[in-house]
Amino acid sequence: MTTAQRKQQLRLDMKLLSSTIALEERERNSLEIVRKLSTVPAYVRSDLVLGFVPLASEPDLGPLYDAALADGKVVALPRCTDDGRMVFHAVGPNWRQQLLKGRLGIPEPVPSLDMLGELEQAGAVVVVVPALAFTPHRRRLGRGKGYYDRFIGANRMPDITCIGICFDYQIQVEIPMEEHDALVDLVVTESAVY
Repeated sequence: MTTAQRKQQLRLDMKLLSSTIALEERERNSLEIVRKLSTVPAYVRSDLVLGFVPLASEPDLGPLYDAALADGKVVALPRCTDDGRMVFHAVGPNWRQQLLKGRLGIPEPVPSLDMLGELEQAGAVVVVVPALAFTPHRRRLGRGKGYYDRFIGANRMPDITCIGICFDYQIQVEIPMEEHDALVDLVVTESAVY
């Protein structure tokens, strides 16, 4: 089996496993992830939080965004472009009302919101990265479109910290990697920071 085939099989396995997790457990564990993430030093000192709008199977970070905005941090959420890039738009306290269904069926910021420019001038930045699975060694299995791999690869800078977010059951011993796959700097679950 090729690396690409092994990754695809693991994606299917993880999606099946995710479908067995009760909503109450997902909500409870999401709050615990938010609590843990809010104490990570890179997050505490950040000026800008690049988040994501979760799918039903992913941790809900809404309370984190609300707290970040209340603390004076800038929060931006991604929009996928037709040319395979992710661009981030700054959102406000009513960010939930500033979303529309995007081209991949995922809610995205309305295009009229301010789009972020170059991240070098943004101060300390935290990029919150979703995935189907991570390893304790910060390997990531995304959904196969490469948006985050390209974004992380293009934005490796000293003041940018990429933090993977997932539930404990999504931590795997091994994830097959290809040359284009990008590592994150940390992984946060409801019970650990790797």
